[in-house]
Amino acid sequence: MVMCMKKVGVIKDVLDKLSLKDFYSVIAAIRGPDYTNLWSLKHIFTARIRYILFGEDIPGGVRKTPYLHLHDIKNALYDVIYYSQTSRKLYDVLLHFLGHTGEALYILAFFYPGLSEELKQELETLYELCEILAELIHGVYLDRVIEYFKIARKLLETEVEKKALDEMKERIVKWFNGKGKIVLSTDEEVEEFLHELEVVYTDIALDEE
Repeated sequence: MVMCMKKVGVIKDVLDKLSLKDFYSVIAAIRGPDYTNLWSLKHIFTARIRYILFGEDIPGGVRKTPYLHLHDIKNALYDVIYYSQTSRKLYDVLLHFLGHTGEALYILAFFYPGLSEELKQELETLYELCEILAELIHGVYLDRVIEYFKIARKLLETEVEKKALDEMKERIVKWFNGKGKIVLSTDEEVEEFLHELEVVYTDIALDEE
């Protein structure tokens, strides 16, 4: 996916082009998750939506670049699985946040007129990423994890990082196959998976240095 690094559409006339209902849904997404430790999701989604809507003229932090880094992708996957599996309250927080965010991204990507092709592609990819993370709240399925990596790959800038993510995906698939699993069904299995995710990421990150 080709992305443009120029200032990508500060959409300040959004109220004039969206219905009041859609406008509310989009604005709700700039608040961020109701839990401070979910900074990985706030960085990927909230900060980018803020920048696309308002540029730098908004408090709370923005993400100017359309690209993510390998640690962003690992951290978001880790956080969604860890917090959804360890706390009913945070399970609900994640459902609420990803629901609002996915709705906003869908509206902007598919119903907002006049977007550049680069920005439209980015919003569609972020929407797909948000949806797959929402699915992972309900269970750690191998096919969903693979799909997450495939979608996230589109948001990496360099071939080096894309190759590193491919290696991470292959090693995670190998781990699932070694367990003879396509879905993790116990807390212990989830804990082992999260440990493996950290080990694989650390190994690959060290190899990149």
